[in-house]
Amino acid sequence: MINWLSIVHIISNIVFVIPAILLNDCLGFRCCSLVGACLSCIGSWIKYSSIRHVIYELLLFGQIVSGVSQTIITICLIRLAAVWFSRNEVATSISVF
Repeated sequence: MINWLSIVHIISNIVFVIPAILLNDCLGFRCCSLVGACLSCIGSWIKYSSIRHVIYELLLFGQIVSGVSQTIITICLIRLAAVWFSRNEVATSISVF
């Protein structure tokens, strides 16, 4: 059962990479970071509420929401590194993030 939590998280990352890139292009860095932070908070609350009542499906849904938020925030950080740093420093800055 625990393996499914990591699998669902990775699959949500893979599925939502392209929509996260498009969201970042359309909304910009600030709004995209805010959306990612709000989704992370919502996903954490969903996971917390599922543990109180022992609902595994709700826990999986919270893990999916957290995976989507991680994807959005990661895309924002990569875009920030590409804009902020020079070509020689981008790889180093992304590895630090």
